[in-house]
Amino acid sequence: MNDIRLCYFKFLKKMDTKSFFKYRVKNLANYDIDIHKLNNRVRYKIISNFKNYICYNKMFVYSDKKENYIYTFNEIKNIPDLSDMKAELEFIEKIEIPVEENTDLYSAWIEYYVYNRISKLKKYDCDKENNFYLDIDTPKNNLSITLRREFSIKGKVMPDGTSYIGLNISTQYYSNLNVYERIKKGENLIGKEVTCRWQLLNRTYEIAEISDKNINETSESGFNLYNYWQELAPSKLKKIDPNNTKMVIVINHKEENRKEKYIPQSLNLIFRNETIAACDSKFSKSIDKLTKLPMNKRLEIMLNFINDLNSETNGNVIPEPVTAGEFGYSIYNTVSNIPKLLIGNKRKILFNEKYKVFSNEFYRMPNDEIIIGFMYFDKKKNECCKVINTIIDYLLKGTINGEAVPYLKKPLLPLKYSTNHYIYNSDNDKLSLEIQAKEILKSKKINFVVCIVPMESEDDEYSTDKSNYDIFKQVFADVDMPSQMISLKKFNSNNNINSYLKNIALGILGKSGGVPWVFEKPFSNVDCFIGIDVGTQSTGIHYPACSVCFDGKGNILGYYKTKKAQSGEKINKKVLFDIFDKVLIEYNEKNGHYPEHIVIHRDGFSNESNEWYDEYFSSKSIKYDLVEVKKKIFERLIDNNNPNGMNPDAGMCIIKDNTAIIVTTQRNSNYGGAPQPLEIIHKHGSLSINEIVSQIYALSELHIGSINGTRLPITTYYSDRICKSGDYIPKGNVYDKLYFL
Repeated sequence: MNDIRLCYFKFLKKMDTKSFFKYRVKNLANYDIDIHKLNNRVRYKIISNFKNYICYNKMFVYSDKKENYIYTFNEIKNIPDLSDMKAELEFIEKIEIPVEENTDLYSAWIEYYVYNRISKLKKYDCDKENNFYLDIDTPKNNLSITLRREFSIKGKVMPDGTSYIGLNISTQYYSNLNVYERIKKGENLIGKEVTCRWQLLNRTYEIAEISDKNINETSESGFNLYNYWQELAPSKLKKIDPNNTKMVIVINHKEENRKEKYIPQSLNLIFRNETIAACDSKFSKSIDKLTKLPMNKRLEIMLNFINDLNSETNGNVIPEPVTAGEFGYSIYNTVSNIPKLLIGNKRKILFNEKYKVFSNEFYRMPNDEIIIGFMYFDKKKNECCKVINTIIDYLLKGTINGEAVPYLKKPLLPLKYSTNHYIYNSDNDKLSLEIQAKEILKSKKINFVVCIVPMESEDDEYSTDKSNYDIFKQVFADVDMPSQMISLKKFNSNNNINSYLKNIALGILGKSGGVPWVFEKPFSNVDCFIGIDVGTQSTGIHYPACSVCFDGKGNILGYYKTKKAQSGEKINKKVLFDIFDKVLIEYNEKNGHYPEHIVIHRDGFSNESNEWYDEYFSSKSIKYDLVEVKKKIFERLIDNNNPNGMNPDAGMCIIKDNTAIIVTTQRNSNYGGAPQPLEIIHKHGSLSINEIVSQIYALSELHIGSINGTRLPITTYYSDRICKSGDYIPKGNVYDKLYFL
């Protein structure tokens, strides 16, 4: 029997009514502006101007999401100058606000309450709003970083005053050196992500340049960076020489790529898992036990935090996570309502039997014979050739190191290969790579490229000087030729080479237009699944993308990426027409008619107008369901009765009204950490939420590039990958070769 719980902890006492100071935000410029965005900027300005904001008892400031009002618990003695926002703050009244109709305000109050209590302990670092940190004993590394346990909090207050504190933990990589110290060491920091340690709010920036101007120089507009921080945090400047410290210019991508000035000592680099693995793989592996925690270990750490909170509040919080039913959720296991998979020869298999496809037939082979050209770098010629021979023997002969692989069909693919190998200079710039790439393109017989690269993992979604990943992908995509990148390091260190080679085979299959498996039957009479995403590039430009599944069976016909970029997360009408027209035309060509019922999966928030969808699909007599798939959510689920480290099983979810929180990946408590759920919101349509989440889970198991499922359904996962793939994805037509795998 499942006992699913949420990482929320209940207060013993209900919230009582409080009095707040009410202020109106007036926009004197009188132009159209997002009220919530303006209010948040005003809120931040108020907090920043509060003299003790870095110390204990920070000021409580709440920004109303719908109206232009700000609420504070204490009176603002000195209203800050808001001229830079062309706004003004006007005091209205001090008012007693009932809890019942203002749960958002009181939820924010919970976060303020917790901050004040925890910060007094001096055990946690509390310099970011709603985030607390504890240092962890960190193995030695060459990156000058320390592991920190981050505690994120979220208040929740019900209309009757019942109150909860939500907890989530993660591991952060704290830079022991600030940007000033790294500049002195001679590190190249241009393009690196940073955060300002002196700010209360958690913001991320990109370093654009190291200015030739000192931090105490006044700009033409009259702004002086040193004086600005002298007013806010004078103690931070005591050991800084303003006459010999160059300011750093950063890009704020969240604010329309606005350039901002910062004192380098205030900035710290942001490190992520993939960059750490690339720079110090030994260190990366050594910290797995500290970073990949199952839910029972996570719960132990959370309870320590609750005990610390209770030490300051006389045991006000019950040290036990609440059940999902406490918030009105019911438990639903999607596994009981999913079809089998169909592979070649009309054979049916279970989701956990995908390995059987390698001893049988793929559902759909590529239309054309695959002729591979191999490319590798000069410094590891012998090692690269060994990898190439291993791949050829596996795909054609079904052997590894001369020994037959049991239950492996041979050949796996309709494959030939060129005996001419193409070698590039790994120490050179783009020229060597482009020359060899062009040589491959001259050979009319080659229609697929396999390239051995010296990077940590072929799944890395970033460029390094060593791999030149982007250059290869872009060159080959420009001429409509799929390519497979293989990490030499990962290949040589892989303990299960058989499994790795199977994934390589699936990658080549999918990029050549083949499909390993589909559902045995359509879901709920759905004809077509469509995934839409808007990807943000480093320049701030957004690219909408669409991946499509036809016949309700997950048989991917192809994907479409628009040529035209746009400037926001909301997809404009012209682009929507472009996407869906292409989808329907392609469906009609394959089936002789339009689909009768489609399901649209929108990555993140669906900012587009429902009226547009209604008008577009009703004019074509097409039923549609619109679903939001959110991957960045606060909530985690705990299965109290699961012996696998309290990790919920894949397919487990909780449902309330039109919303569900679902776990789509199976995590082993010994080495896999804990699963990250998705939040699913059914925005429109006739299907039940149970049917929707069953489809979501099943589509997450349908990934072509691996026998393992993905966290996201392939609709939004592929859309996301298409957006992130940038310049090495063809645009403007529907393709069935999945370049992004």
